[in-house]
Amino acid sequence: MLSAIPVLGLIAWWVIHTPKDTDPEADQSPVVREVEHAAEKKDMAALAQFARSDDSTVARRAVSALVNVGGAEAVRDSLSDSREDVRYALVAALAETPEPPLEMIAPFMSDPATDVRVAAVRGVSHIRDFSIFDYLIPMLNDPNQSVRKAAFSAIEERIGLKFPEFNPNAPASEQAAAVNRMRAQISKMQQVFDQHNDFELQHQKTNHK
Repeated sequence: MLSAIPVLGLIAWWVIHTPKDTDPEADQSPVVREVEHAAEKKDMAALAQFARSDDSTVARRAVSALVNVGGAEAVRDSLSDSREDVRYALVAALAETPEPPLEMIAPFMSDPATDVRVAAVRGVSHIRDFSIFDYLIPMLNDPNQSVRKAAFSAIEERIGLKFPEFNPNAPASEQAAAVNRMRAQISKMQQVFDQHNDFELQHQKTNHK
């Protein structure tokens, strides 16, 4: 039986010598390493060139880096990329920006790829604006169950209420009552929000007189 001290020493050695942040794609591809190097240098021109690469792995890494380095505007040329994994990376990166751009993410909610539509739903749900529900509620009728579930979860989270009568697995024709309740609750929330804003504006005007 091994004593405790050698075993602990072996564990400590393993922890110290195990790579902390492995990157298999970069390990296997010199070009991916160049993308990461360009991202570290914030070299927008190089990243834009990599984003047009025929290698989808390189392009995917590049568009993600472009968003992180240059913001949403840096990837407008990649919005129409024909590759699913590149579009997914693009939408996922846009969703993580401080102010996700609705006008750039929303079109992907009709993307032919299920994963991209799910990413778009999640991205739209990060936006602080009541208009997002105009995009999320129609996704409850998406032909794919994963998209419907993502939209439903996003709506419940943003409204802050549960809608147990809605079943993402059921046909859209059976969901009318639940969807109407969601719309009614959203309308009430917006009225309260607008009233609060009006009150704040009046309060500010009074204080500035």
